[in-house]
Amino acid sequence: MSKIKKDNFATNAERALQEAVADTIEEHRRAGMPIVVARDGKPVKVDPNMVRTVREECEEYGHRVVPKVL
Repeated sequence: MSKIKKDNFATNAERALQEAVADTIEEHRRAGMPIVVARDGKPVKVDPNMVRTVREECEEYGHRVVPKVL
């Protein structure tokens, strides 16, 4: 596979993952459920309203292309 195809694949995979995470966070917000993340190797519940998604960052700054994971 050429380097360009690998880069496109990786970029598309990263964007798909970012979108899936953003969708999940929005679901948790609507349901009022905490998001569980790992901190120091331990599960921690986080209020979903305290989490900003890449999608929200893009909307705020008017980006068309999804930036790298924040």
